[in-house]
Amino acid sequence: MEKIARGLFLFWCITTASFARDYYLAVQPGIRLGWQVGSGVTISAQISFQILSPSASFIDIAIGGRQLFYRKKKVPYNSHTYLNVAFGKYYQTNPRAFTQGGLGIIFYREKGHRRIRPRGTVSGGYISLFRQSVPVLVAGSADLTAIRLQKMLLDTGTRLSLWIPARTIPY
Repeated sequence: MEKIARGLFLFWCITTASFARDYYLAVQPGIRLGWQVGSGVTISAQISFQILSPSASFIDIAIGGRQLFYRKKKVPYNSHTYLNVAFGKYYQTNPRAFTQGGLGIIFYREKGHRRIRPRGTVSGGYISLFRQSVPVLVAGSADLTAIRLQKMLLDTGTRLSLWIPARTIPY
């Protein structure tokens, strides 16, 4: 996990230097409350790094952890760490709306072994101003994780994030 965090920080530094003229960067720390179908209530914490292009499209790299808050039964993959890469677009609306979709992986332990499984996510929402100055991102999302060929996990929820641009976005 520490290696992933270092890699993301290095990626952030490189992109800040190389895309400084045309591209914009944003950081999004946030939390998400959800419902995993068949298991219960989930809570997630994540941090996202966004690279925004002048055309309002973006790449979002997110790392986070999910915990089953209320569970009907205990299974090892219900609590896991994840890494996502998503692509999306902001639209010229008021408040500013967006959609995104991406792929990622989850990491969890089962019977003493580390496991990695694929994950897909789609979301949409908007950015609103809190107290006229703090941009807050509100999003609905759905995550689908393939544990086995016959076992898919669907988790739907709402994410609330601070949207912190590295510099002012012109659009």
